[in-house]
Amino acid sequence: MKRIVALLLLLCLCALSGCGGETRAAILCMKEAEPAARAMCAEARALPFAAADSDMAALQQVESGACEFALVTREGLSALEAGKDFSPQRVGEVTLSAFYILSREGAYEKWTKNTRVIIVGERDGYGDILAQQVLSCALYGTVRYMDLGDAMEALSGKRADVVMGMRAPKEARAARALKRIKGLELLDMPESLLSVRLPDASMAEYTLSVGDRAASTYALMGALVRRADLEDGAVDTAADAARKAGLMADHAAVVLN
Repeated sequence: MKRIVALLLLLCLCALSGCGGETRAAILCMKEAEPAARAMCAEARALPFAAADSDMAALQQVESGACEFALVTREGLSALEAGKDFSPQRVGEVTLSAFYILSREGAYEKWTKNTRVIIVGERDGYGDILAQQVLSCALYGTVRYMDLGDAMEALSGKRADVVMGMRAPKEARAARALKRIKGLELLDMPESLLSVRLPDASMAEYTLSVGDRAASTYALMGALVRRADLEDGAVDTAADAARKAGLMADHAAVVLN
């Protein structure tokens, strides 16, 4: 059912944005890759996207010709490259999202039972799995789950003390918050977490840069995949959007067969 809903949504997006032309293509991705898809669409508004319930579901839709591109995790890419019958091809490797921690309460040892924490995303998602390990290193009060926009508004309005979750590598709202909110810090993962439990093998150690700040954290790695018979113009549009969004390095923006 989720696959059908995702496909219908994608077709509606295509109809609304007229993605039948060479440079108007659609992206399908699993929930955890949505930050990357949103970032790409912000850079190329002709690129609509919809969520699938898994990497495999997204790849199957690309295979069938239902959409032009998919953003998949490293695990999904491994499944693609192991399957000899799959025709989709890599455009390049990408950083789908990175885990970030913004705190106006200072470092973890300063957090108290009154510290108000917001986790961006859903319970048991990639960001939540890492956030719960962070919270094990500090006392904390109430924990709420919000989307990124609401979380950043709560932080700016002094209705939250800590916001953490997954974000696209160049998500601008975090950089703006660090400039505007006095005392706001970008934290490294706690040193007391000697062994971090990662959601799956798609995540890797990563240095997250936000404005002039940097933090040691983890990122969800993956790839932009395209339909095999896609025109060069559509591929160039998507690759350029991925570069501008900070998902893909300039040297990686080539079609890898």
